[in-house]
Formats: sequence, C-alpha cells, structure tokens
Amino acid sequence: MEWLTTFVQQITWQQVAWGVGLFVVTFTVSLAAVGLFVVMLPATFFLPDYRRHFMQSRHPALRWTCIVLKNLLGLVLVVVGVGLSMPGMPGQGLLTILIGLILMDFPGKQRLERKIIGRPKVLSTINRLRARFNKPPLLLDGDERPENEASAATASLDVESSPSPGATSADSEPTPAGKTPPSEA
Repeated sequence: MEWLTTFVQQITWQQVAWGVGLFVVTFTVSLAAVGLFVVMLPATFFLPDYRRHFMQSRHPALRWTCIVLKNLLGLVLVVVGVGLSMPGMPGQGLLTILIGLILMDFPGKQRLERKIIGRPKVLSTINRLRARFNKPPLLLDGDERPENEASAATASLDVESSPSPGATSADSEPTPAGKTPPSEA
C-alpha cells in the first residue's frame, strides 16, 4: 500500500492533464468508430441466412493475407473491448467486442454475435444510433423482415388506385408504372 501512496505523491498536474486528454481522445475516437461501424451494417446482418463473403473474387494469396489481417484486427478489438468493459474505463466495451467478433472467423461465431446483439440494452443502443442516421433497425431471429420496394410500391399503387365513386371495375385496376390506363389513352 505504501507504493500507491508514493505513486500518487509523484504525479504532476502535467501528467494529470495528459491522462485526461488521452481519456477524452480515446473515448471520442471509440464512440465515433463504433458508431460508424454499426450504422454501416446491413439491417439483416445478424440473420442466419445472411451470406458473408470476404474478398471471394480476389487472388487467393491476397485473400488469405487479408483474412489473417482481419482476424488479427478483430482479436485486437476484442482485447481492447474487454479493457473498455472494465469499470471506470471510457468507451463502448461490449460494442467494441462485438465489432472484433464480427471481424474474426471461428466456429460458433454467429451464435455468439447474436447472443451479444440480442441483449436488450445493446440492441436498443445500436438501433437508436441507426435511427439517427435514417437506417433501419437491426433484425434478429424472429423479427419480421421489412417489405421490399416492389411490394411496398404495389401496396402504394393499390391505395392510389382505389375506385372513385361511379367508376367501373375495369377503371379501378392498377396499371404498371409508366403505363397509362386504357381509358386515358
């Protein structure tokens, strides 16, 4: 315990300022990087049928080099995330771990990712951030998939083409986009 007292007595205001500055910079960079990453993820990324192909069309030597580098970066992010998860440390620990896991390749990875992202606080935080950037919420197993543009367009066409009073059934059929109804030709 004596070493702690000696250490605290030797700390200067300049060292405290550097520590606070480093704290603020790492916190800001961590938030920005994690935020950018989760906003860029496709909404269907955590669904079981999402295909993940990394550099499939590249030369095998380049592809394997990038896979090794990607896994090393993922490992570093997991270690940093564990450090950030400790009390009193700045940053988004669980989200940093999740990004590291997304980058890494190992058996059972997708199940572990879904377990982390399925935590209510993690998922709500990510979806709130995505909403700020007009991105759809992340979908998990059991979530309903959003309608695709074609079915949404058909639904809006059906609403627009509802018959007006006195119209016949032939007049009320929806017409494909870009085509004029026969009665108006």
